[in-house]
Amino acid sequence: MVTDCRSSHYGLRAGSTKGTVEYRVRIESLALYPRSYVIEPWVADAGCLSDFDWVRNAASFLVTSGPNFLSGANVNANNGIAFTPTSWTLVKR
Repeated sequence: MVTDCRSSHYGLRAGSTKGTVEYRVRIESLALYPRSYVIEPWVADAGCLSDFDWVRNAASFLVTSGPNFLSGANVNANNGIAFTPTSWTLVKR
């Protein structure tokens, strides 16, 4: 698992509903290292005690690195799952 995007983390709860309910989520930025990934949407009750729906292997995608990824660093799947943006300074003493 790379990330868990729960609507409840943001206070969004459908409550008791009738008919069709559509949830939409937008992920603004997710810096993934090169490898294959699978998306498995999952809907459960607020306490995560009962699954309403879980689509295993719903979609997949491949992240590749270009020649300018991380200033040309040799990055591959062995570097982890997600890139964490940081800032660095060099202090000479």
